[in-house]
Amino acid sequence: MLRIISLVALVTMTVTVEAKNSIRDPCTKFKCHNGGSCIAPADVPYCVCPEYVTGSHCQTIAKSRTRNPCRYYRCANGGTCVMEGNKPMCNCTSSYTGLHCHYSVQINKRKPCLNFTCLNGGNCTSPADVPVCTCRPGFFGNRCEFNRDPCFNFDCKNGGNCSAPADAPFCKCPIGFTGNKCQIRIEPKASCPIISPGSNDHCGGVFCVLDRECKPGQKCCHSTCGGKICKNVSVG
Repeated sequence: MLRIISLVALVTMTVTVEAKNSIRDPCTKFKCHNGGSCIAPADVPYCVCPEYVTGSHCQTIAKSRTRNPCRYYRCANGGTCVMEGNKPMCNCTSSYTGLHCHYSVQINKRKPCLNFTCLNGGNCTSPADVPVCTCRPGFFGNRCEFNRDPCFNFDCKNGGNCSAPADAPFCKCPIGFTGNKCQIRIEPKASCPIISPGSNDHCGGVFCVLDRECKPGQKCCHSTCGGKICKNVSVG
């Protein structure tokens, strides 16, 4: 009889310890497949799945991969997926924030706009005691954090202008500059002067084989002197 009581006590203790461990980490026995990762906001386990994978445990792989990244990008608590550039992001309701809208926002009921920041020049108002951002033209999102203009914050240097065909921003560079943001100056090429028919070079210069043998502003050029000489060059 004593042995049976001891076994029952041991089993009860084991179950209690396992229950406590599961409470500490809700993800312990919550398995995510196909490279998914478990997170547990508010102690509720949830799988964050890679692109093209869906399901509560990331168990389903899309048969036909779509080019719309929002299709398998999950936003919680009423959030909606929007595209910012080429990346999916969650546009959360006023009561939630975070990458996937998992975290609750504490709102001051007397002053709902207190600590509720509207970005990019947006203004906070509080109809029905709920903070709402009124965004400037071209901006949208719960906090005005998204911009409809792909050229927003795409800085073109040295007088370049941003253009965005197919919503992909790139810089149109002025003459003399190149690079994805016009940040690279194109050094003008120096060329040897043209020898006109019937003309003769002054042969008192330095005979050379390579440009580096000449002074700055000169190149080793063909001549009428029976070899190459250092000549002043024109830039164009």
